[in-house]
Order: sequence, then structure tokens, then C-alpha cells
Amino acid sequence: LIQTCVAVIKTAGSEINSDLVTSLITLAEDDTKCRFFLEHGLHTVLFSNLDAGLYSLEKEEDELKSAKELMCEFLAMVTSSALLEEISLPLLLSWLKKDDILCSTAFLILGNLCTSDENTEAIATPEFVDGAIEKLSNRNKAVRHALLGCIRNCAVNPKSRDLLVSKDLGSHLLVISADIDDPGLMQKLVSILRLLALCSDTVARKVGEEETFIEKLVHMGKIENQFSAALGQLNVETGRLFSTVIVKTQNPAIMRTILDKSCLPHLLSLLSSPHLVMLNQAVLPLCLLFTLDPLPSNLYTQVTPEVVTKILGILEIKKPADGYRMVHENVLKLLTVMIGCKNDQTLKIIRDCDVKGKIEQYKSNLDPENHEMENNLSQQIITKLTL
Repeated sequence: LIQTCVAVIKTAGSEINSDLVTSLITLAEDDTKCRFFLEHGLHTVLFSNLDAGLYSLEKEEDELKSAKELMCEFLAMVTSSALLEEISLPLLLSWLKKDDILCSTAFLILGNLCTSDENTEAIATPEFVDGAIEKLSNRNKAVRHALLGCIRNCAVNPKSRDLLVSKDLGSHLLVISADIDDPGLMQKLVSILRLLALCSDTVARKVGEEETFIEKLVHMGKIENQFSAALGQLNVETGRLFSTVIVKTQNPAIMRTILDKSCLPHLLSLLSSPHLVMLNQAVLPLCLLFTLDPLPSNLYTQVTPEVVTKILGILEIKKPADGYRMVHENVLKLLTVMIGCKNDQTLKIIRDCDVKGKIEQYKSNLDPENHEMENNLSQQIITKLTL
């Protein structure tokens, strides 16, 4: 069947049936069948035909997409499991300077190819990054989605991330954020900024000082009657970005700005995550926020008994073996800082939640020799709450 379909596309030229392409796209969603298309060289035919402008942009009244749009979508599906050596990078890069349909397709395919450090570094050259930054001003939604998705995948690689930072990508992203109102687009943008801030104090500081951007993220997360998976993901990524900014800068003014702009709920929402990384991203900024003097009222009023209970619950997590201990240490440090802040309301919550009893129970299950740090921190908490 696939051989027949490949033959039809190779011989049909521009006279391609839209219903056939739609069916082939569905077929290509199966990874095994998708690989068959690659093995029969269909992608090279699609690349050649699209590059030559063979497919029409015209749509019939009952059609949502043109033949060109359908073939680009099919090409992206077919190449989703391709190896870098099976794709012509020069051809893809040339599409970045062509129409929006080819441009978005190129970014989508390039992003999908970022499956290893080697691939990512081959794609994210200085020339590519310059071209990608130039395309940020393009307001076509499909181009922006593919572009930001591609940059996000590149930013996962440390070497490519350093290159993106050196090109001042963070500033460019903050500029275009002003005209982005789509949660899916903003989520990708925020994700990139978080990755850049992880390795750059400068990016973290710029984000923390950009009050208009912070306000926009909070506003987008509060939009009522529009909840979607994209909006939920945006709120999570926003919390992770605020966490990174606080931990990276450790700047009291930035911390107060983040609190003043009603960002704390985003941080606290990370405490509901089943993932240790996100739990740690909630705990670490709280350690720093509770060192502020005077303590902001919205901090000690929003860290409620329910929040403290969630924090204590992290101590019950014992897997994975190579990750939970660091998070436990940070939880114990947070409790120590909260006790030391001398805030009456915070101390009342700590006592009402029986933190002393919970830590005594936690300490009793520790092996003092193998868990020296946790044991010492636990004893400090118990001692402070005994006085």
C-alpha cells in the first residue's frame, strides 16, 4: 500500500488529491509506517516538489487547507523520525527565507531533528541563530509556533544555549512577548527564557526587572473561562521561570517585585507536581523569599497550613534514590529559614502543623551515618521548636 502511495505522489506532480494526502497524514502518525515512507525516499520527492513550488495554495470552498499546506504537513510527519543525515540542511535553511508555509515547515522539521547534542549543535550555528532571531518579528502564528519550538529544543543543549545567550536572544523574546496573547506561544517563549536564565545571570536579571512582562504572564494565567491544556502548561512554566529568576539572581528587589506582582501562587502550584525537579523549584525560591526583612505580608499570608503540609509531604518521597535526598535537604533548610524569620503567623502555622513532631518522626527513620546532613538539619529544627 505504501509503495503504491509513494508511486502515486511521485507521478502525480501538482495534480494531487487532497483526500489522499489527508489519509496519508493519518497513516504517517504510525511511527512504523512513517519509517516506510522514509525508506522509500518519499521525503526527497516532497522536498523537491515543494521547493519547486509545485503545489497550489488555492483551496476549494469545502477545504480547510491548500495542497501546499497539506503536503508540508505530510512532509513534517514523514520526517519526524528521520536521521539528520537523511535530511538536506542547506535546503531546509533556504526555506527560512521563503514563504510562511515553507518557513514554518522548515523550523518544525529542524526542531524535530534536535534529538541529540550532536544534531542540535549541527543545526544551531551562529548563522542559523541570526536567521531565527530575525524571524521573531514575523507574526504568522504557524511560523512563530514552529520557530519558538525549534529554539526551545536548541536551548536544551548547553553549548547551543550559550550561543543563544551570546546573541542576546532573551532581550528579543521579551520584546516580542508584548504582542503574544496565545498561551501555547507564550509557554514556548517562557520555556526558552527559563533555559537561558539557568546559565545566564544577565537573562535572569532582565526577566526579573521586566515588570510589564511579569504582569502579562500573571494576567494570562488568570484569564477566566478560557482554561486549556496550553494555559495550564503556561502557568507551570511561568512558575518555573519565576523560580529560576529568584534562585539565579538572589536579588531582594527582584524577589519583592515578583511577590508584589502576585506571582507567588505560580511558585506554590509547583508543590502539587509529582516530579522532584519541580518540587525543588518550589522549595528553593521559598528558602530565599523567607530571608527577606521585613517579611512581605503576601508571603506569610499565602504560605498557609495547606502549603506547609505539602512541603512536609515531600519528605515522604524516597525515590529516585539519586535525587530525593537533595530535595529533602532543601525542605529541611526551608523549614529552618521559616522558623528563623521570627514571623508570628508563620511560627503559628508551623506549630499548628506539628512540624516538630513530623520532623522527629522523619529523623527517627534516618540512618545517622548515611544521612548526616538530613540528621543534623532535622535536629536543628527540633531544637529551635523546643525552645
